[in-house]
Amino acid sequence: MFKESLSLIKLTKRFKEFIESDNEESKRAAAHFINNLLDSERGLYLKIGQVLGSKANSLDEFKVLTQSRQTAIELKVILPYLEDTYDKDPFSIFSDIEESIYPASIGQVHKGKLISGEQVAIKIQYPNMEKKIKSQLSLLKLIPLAENFSPTKKWGMDLDSYYKMIQQTLSEELDYIREIDNQLKYAVLNKEIPYLNTSKIYEDVSNERVIVQSWEEGLFIHDIANLWSQQERDLVGQRLLFIFFKNLLIDGFFQGDCNIGNYLFTKDSNGGPKITILDFGNCATLEKNKRLALTRIILDIIEEEDFDPVSALSLIGFNKEKLFHIKDTLPLLLNVIFGPFKSSIKYDLNKWELKNKVELILGEYKWWFRSAGDTTFFKIIKSFFGTVNLLEIIDAKVSWKKTFEDVTRSIIEEAYKLEYPAISEKYISFKSLAKYLNVIISENGKQKVNLKMPASIILNLEDYLDSDILNKLEKRGYDIHKIKRKVLASGSHPQIVFDLEEEEKRYLVKLI
Repeated sequence: MFKESLSLIKLTKRFKEFIESDNEESKRAAAHFINNLLDSERGLYLKIGQVLGSKANSLDEFKVLTQSRQTAIELKVILPYLEDTYDKDPFSIFSDIEESIYPASIGQVHKGKLISGEQVAIKIQYPNMEKKIKSQLSLLKLIPLAENFSPTKKWGMDLDSYYKMIQQTLSEELDYIREIDNQLKYAVLNKEIPYLNTSKIYEDVSNERVIVQSWEEGLFIHDIANLWSQQERDLVGQRLLFIFFKNLLIDGFFQGDCNIGNYLFTKDSNGGPKITILDFGNCATLEKNKRLALTRIILDIIEEEDFDPVSALSLIGFNKEKLFHIKDTLPLLLNVIFGPFKSSIKYDLNKWELKNKVELILGEYKWWFRSAGDTTFFKIIKSFFGTVNLLEIIDAKVSWKKTFEDVTRSIIEEAYKLEYPAISEKYISFKSLAKYLNVIISENGKQKVNLKMPASIILNLEDYLDSDILNKLEKRGYDIHKIKRKVLASGSHPQIVFDLEEEEKRYLVKLI
């Protein structure tokens, strides 16, 4: 117990160093330490590493935490455990078992062959993993790990519910019978998608500690990023997005762990991309009323309909009392979050800049928004950004709007029948958002320039102003970032952004 406590303290310290350090060498050293520690400890620590690693994009070395680890338990150590699991010689079931080169957080995968001749993947849970996970969870409760990374107390985040969610998720992943049921259910729900494949489960030789399934060949996402054409990658992206939307909004049963190592890619006989999804230990559900509410919110944003964002978000599980504190920013925030859905053409994710824009709009209040969502929201976001990460890796250009409409066509009518609850007579309207950024330059009282641009330009205002204007603002003591932050915090409604008079010239920038 003392050793594990020390390991968790070291893990916390090194993650903090990695996140806060501005020095690339320090970051690299911390990343390598974390890699080594996760290799030796596995279990919960590696799950934490996978989650944080998938969000860390400043070092390629750290991003490999989302993939398989480098070391596995030797076959000679696993065989007695396998024999105990089956209560007989494993070679009475398998004619061949190879050393594993696919270790993960709670188990490892061996390539093998059944006595009957079929090539299979043998997923074996690490010995005593359930006991180890419970011990690590107990330590996580004692050490305020999350407080080292976010102001959880200040923003009233319910850590206890997240601890319970982590506990439930890991408990479900340890339950291989449940994983088998998830995979069989997923295969049935998606059997009509010709380009989606799930492996065959050999139930007669699978149990609570071993899953045996057909061996699947294919390329990983980074491979196709380098080897496939842009057209092929765009089609992969469209199909990944279609699968995600269908699973979330139609089936209400989705893969919660969009780890990049859980996808394989091949081509069919016509050269079209096929997708194989692996690992169904972490699946989540979304009840119908929330699916319809989320669909309705996206539809209304696409069509630029007016609605109360607090009321709408409460339908998908947000705490409306918390949302009232940031209600002024919600219309703009939702327009940014769902920005890709509003484009009628293929969307370039490089232009989304979601993280930076959310930071500009909410600042530190981003924690308030996150804390307003429930654990279901957390699972959706995790799966959503896992899918987005796949699209970003292959630089896929996809029409989100068309894909969304193709998926939801069967439920649109039902979604439109949904009524938002009346929470407040007065709410910040989507229609109150400014439509344009207006730049007016006058000289000696005569207007020389009157330029209108989309209001969203305010998010990158400094990129659209001449250096001469920026220099004049700086000399007058204006901070362009503070100006933007003030405007965005107020909700980006019609207002004067700045009004600068310099000798004979006047520079007026306003939202209208």
